[in-house]
Amino acid sequence: MISGEAEGTSIALNGELVIGRSMPELDALAADTELSRVHARLWRTADGGLMIEDLGSRNGTYVNGARIGRPEPLNPGDEVRAGRTTMELVEAGEQAPTYDALVEPEPEEPQPRRAWRPATIAAVAAGCLIAGGAIGAAVTHERRGPTTRDTLVMTRTVRTGSPRPQLAAPAKPVVLPAQASVTHAAGQGAFVRAYCGRGATASHGVCACAYDELIRGESYAELAAQVAAARGRVPQAVASAARACGAG
Repeated sequence: MISGEAEGTSIALNGELVIGRSMPELDALAADTELSRVHARLWRTADGGLMIEDLGSRNGTYVNGARIGRPEPLNPGDEVRAGRTTMELVEAGEQAPTYDALVEPEPEEPQPRRAWRPATIAAVAAGCLIAGGAIGAAVTHERRGPTTRDTLVMTRTVRTGSPRPQLAAPAKPVVLPAQASVTHAAGQGAFVRAYCGRGATASHGVCACAYDELIRGESYAELAAQVAAARGRVPQAVASAARACGAG
């Protein structure tokens, strides 16, 4: 028990334990008027674990500050609050904590408070501006002493998507070779030079793919007329075909 009327006492958990003001083995809790007569139950599972459940108490049962509404597991170090009584679960053989044990003792010699170094903080902030991949920064803060040195490692993963490749918008109308003499390679080459030339971030392969997509859906003559009519922009049909090939 680390707070409440029964502070400083210990309860062995050998099997099932019911916490409440009416339990004769817990007479130290009788003075806790915020504790129900039958408040909560703790028991061991077949594999040796420990569980706790509230038994419909008036003020509820809390584990590590959160009110429980169903059976919950308990682990060493967990704190249970019922009424004005707070209990900490400790392993068998450990000394039950007392109030004094919860307060960090004063050092024998005055020591300065640990503080972040401004230069180190600035270095971490700069490092965290790097995009992509896993970003890690080690921050060291010290207090004086022959062996005292603490290191805090902060790691954050940042994923940023690369911008999708873009076609170029030709400065003048695109003129594809005349249909009478055009071969697939010639028509495709002219198309690639027009839309994946200077200013484009898409590869020639993306433009070649877009050309093939367009030819499958319309005639060469229709494609040639469409791109010839576009001045300083990428026609909608060309942009749609490029998106299908991975461009923006």
